[in-house]
Amino acid sequence: MLWVVLGWLESIKFADMYATRHGESDEFESGPWHGVQLSPMAAHRSRVFYELASVGWDDALCDGGMTWNPSLTPYKNAITNELYTAASISMYLYFPGDNNSSPFMTGSSEPPFGNPHDPVYLENAIKSYKWLKDSHMRNEVGLYQDGFHINGWHRYSNGTINPGTGKCDELNSMVYTYNQGVLLTANRGLWLATGARSYLDDGHDLVSSVIRATGWPNNEDRRWQGLGRGGVLEEFCDHRLYCSQDGQTFKGIFFHHLTEFCRPLRKQEKSFLTLQTTATTGFDDEVYKDHLAKCAAYGKWVEHNAEAALSTRNGNGLFGMWWGAPRRHFRDHDNLDDFKQQLPDGAVDHLNPAYDPRPFEQEHTNDFNDRGRGRTVETQGGALSILRARWQWETSYS
Repeated sequence: MLWVVLGWLESIKFADMYATRHGESDEFESGPWHGVQLSPMAAHRSRVFYELASVGWDDALCDGGMTWNPSLTPYKNAITNELYTAASISMYLYFPGDNNSSPFMTGSSEPPFGNPHDPVYLENAIKSYKWLKDSHMRNEVGLYQDGFHINGWHRYSNGTINPGTGKCDELNSMVYTYNQGVLLTANRGLWLATGARSYLDDGHDLVSSVIRATGWPNNEDRRWQGLGRGGVLEEFCDHRLYCSQDGQTFKGIFFHHLTEFCRPLRKQEKSFLTLQTTATTGFDDEVYKDHLAKCAAYGKWVEHNAEAALSTRNGNGLFGMWWGAPRRHFRDHDNLDDFKQQLPDGAVDHLNPAYDPRPFEQEHTNDFNDRGRGRTVETQGGALSILRARWQWETSYS
C-alpha cells in the first residue's frame, strides 16, 4: 500500500514540475497543462492508501514500528518502516489535499478530507524515522538488515496471543539493496521539511556504506563485499541467478531513491524549505552546497554501474539482472569460484525462496544473464533506473 502512495505522489510531483516549467515559458496559451487534471485523482488515491496502511503502526511490540502483515507472525522489517517514513514525509511535502470522500468517510462529512502540509504526516515521518534509526537494524558495516521477529510470540487457535518478550530480538540478518534505498527519499524529505542537516548526513552515511559494500573503488576484485564486488551493486541472489521477480526489482529501487536523494531542488521545494526554516535558522545555502558536492562525488560509481548494466544487453537489447557477471573481456585466468559467497549468519533469503545451496554452476559461461528467470520486465526497470541516475549525474553535476 505504501508503494502505491509513493507512486501516486510521483505523478503529482511530475505534473507540478512539468506545468511549472512550461508555464514559465508561456507554452500553454489556453491555460495550464492538461496533465494537472489528473492530480486530484492521484491525491485521492494516495490519501486512501496512506490511511489504510497507517493502521500498521504498533506500539505494543518493540516500542513502536510498522508491522509488515497483521495477519501473520509480527515482523517489523526495514522496508515497511522505510516506506512509512518516506510516504509520510512525501505526503507532508507533496500531497495537495483531497475533496473526494469515496470509498469511505474519514470522520467528517464535509471536505476537505485531507489537507496539504498536514503536521500529522510530518509527526509520523519523524516518529517512524527515529524508531528505525534506534532499532539496531543496521549491521557492523552500516547496512540495513531485513527485520525483526519477536521471540516467543504465538497466536493460539482460540485467538489469544502470547506476546513473548515483546521485543525485536530475533533478527533476520539478510541484506537487500532496496533496504538501503527507500530511506534516502525520507532523508531528503525530512531535511526539506525541517531544515535539519542531520537527515542529509544520515543519508550520505548510508550511501557511503553501500558504495563501500560493492568494493569500490577497487573494480578488479571479484570477492563479495556485502552488496556487490568490483564496484558493482549486486543482490546476493545474482550470482546463482535464482532471484525472484521481487528480487529483480531491488537494485532499480535503490537507484531510484538515490536519484531522488541527490536531485537538485526545484523552485517550489526551495521556496518551501526557506519558508519552513525561516523561524529557526533559515535556509542554509552552505549545507545545500555541501550536500550537492557529496552527491557529485558519487558520479563515477554511478557511471561504473551504468556501464555494468549496459554490458548485460543481449542481441535484442534486453538487459540482464546480474550487472557484475563474468564477461568475455575479463582476464582469461578469472575463476568462477571467485564469485561465490555465503549468506550471513542468521540470514534467511525469504524474498528469493528458490535458494540453491549447491556449488556455483559453471555452465553457459557466455551469458550468465540468460539462465534461470532470465531477462524480464523487472530487469529492464532496473536498467532504466540506473540509466536515469547516470543521466541526472551527467546533467546536474558535470
